[in-house]
Amino acid sequence: MKKLALFAIFMLVVSSAFAVDYRVGTGNGAPWPQSDRDVFTCDDGTGTNGLYQDNLTAYGNAFDVGIGGQLTTLEFVHHAWYELSGPYDYMLYVYAEDDCTELYAIGPLQAADAYSTYVTETVNLTSYGIIVAGNIVVGIQAMSLSPYGYYHPTVAFEEVPLDNCMRLVDINTSTGCSTVSTSGDFAIRITIEPTTATADGTFSAVKALY
Repeated sequence: MKKLALFAIFMLVVSSAFAVDYRVGTGNGAPWPQSDRDVFTCDDGTGTNGLYQDNLTAYGNAFDVGIGGQLTTLEFVHHAWYELSGPYDYMLYVYAEDDCTELYAIGPLQAADAYSTYVTETVNLTSYGIIVAGNIVVGIQAMSLSPYGYYHPTVAFEEVPLDNCMRLVDINTSTGCSTVSTSGDFAIRITIEPTTATADGTFSAVKALY
């Protein structure tokens, strides 16, 4: 489900003008910079919506990383919609898209406070040795419970343009990797480098897959 955030009164309101499963905001500023690395994204970095998240789902995007390499950096945008102050605990999952085999489970990790604003997390994953190729799903399991019964960090997404990247993976059953969600595409991007690479946190070509 998604939510509507009414910023003027600093509280969560569900409006009849939107579907009840929406969180809607105003965007998080300028799009991500371009990069000369193999950076994969389905979103321009200005996610404006979010889902009412549980802690049983990995919220992520499907990527075709071709011959692959080492997943060195994860970036994602999140917002707490005035529900819960951070930091927020989360797990990172990497799945094979075709059969939803869990390849990696990393964490718990922590995301910064995003109580009243959009925050972009940049996570150096080099030390985890995540080697991937072909079609994968990279998803985030939120683990911090708000008083409203929803979990954070809430990963932002964009409804248009729709590139059919969004995946909602059931963590307990490892299902959903090949099921396209039509809600939008999460503001998640990943960097793939040669297996000997050391991530330095800088970027220069966003390679849009879709």
